[in-house]
Amino acid sequence: MTDTIEKWIPKLFAKKKSMKEYLKELVPTIEPHVVQSFTRLMDVFATSEAKFIGFSIVNKAETYWNLLEKWLTFCIIWSFGATLDETGHKHFDSIIRDIESMFPSNLTVFDYYINNDKNEWAGWEDKISATIWKPPANAPFHKMLVPTIDSARNRFVLMNCLQHRVHTLSVGVTGTGKTVLINEILSELDETIWKSTNLIFSSQTSSQKTQETIEGKLVRRAKTKMVPDGKRMVIYVDDLNMPKKDVFGSQPPLELIRQWMDYEGWFDRQQK
Repeated sequence: MTDTIEKWIPKLFAKKKSMKEYLKELVPTIEPHVVQSFTRLMDVFATSEAKFIGFSIVNKAETYWNLLEKWLTFCIIWSFGATLDETGHKHFDSIIRDIESMFPSNLTVFDYYINNDKNEWAGWEDKISATIWKPPANAPFHKMLVPTIDSARNRFVLMNCLQHRVHTLSVGVTGTGKTVLINEILSELDETIWKSTNLIFSSQTSSQKTQETIEGKLVRRAKTKMVPDGKRMVIYVDDLNMPKKDVFGSQPPLELIRQWMDYEGWFDRQQK
């Protein structure tokens, strides 16, 4: 597995630098963060998806490692190429195929997932056509989400990251259905296990208001500890880019959330 990683990582960084003008990112990234995203996806998929193979490593080690290598490649695609725009996807597809020729040729590498049962790449379109979609009863038109390749693959990645408690940033141009998709995912969570909170940021959102809103959903169990009352809590922040910048160029509500993600806590504003 180490040989596989060494085959991918250095070549990808080199090719991304040489093709920088063609690989436009919706959100700028730096190399350490890209590698961190890759390792987190490996924690999600290489451990959870591979266990569905249904056979022991001892008896079918070659097939197991072959499947695991496919999931490693899947994680590379959705970490190194996740923030690229549609044109960037096409150029990134050619980069991946220059390094590895395991993919079918009729679609881009972003259009495939791994069929564990057959140990092969399969199109997201096959996953969609296998189910019959029916609009939810009495649902307003603006809340209906017709399954597409984009929604299917985004749902797959987001749901798996959510189940493994991996923080996820969903980016895209306006009107592509990000909010509808995420709200639909949150509505499908088991309410006996999960507790969800939606925050909608605006230019007037402050860090203090953000902290008060989140703390209002928690129960204090100790002087320095607050918990979501026996459940797992997921916080969805919409319009993350909206808070206005301060004199230093930072956005205080985002800095507060970053601190919470990095250190799993913040200062008590009520304590003198």
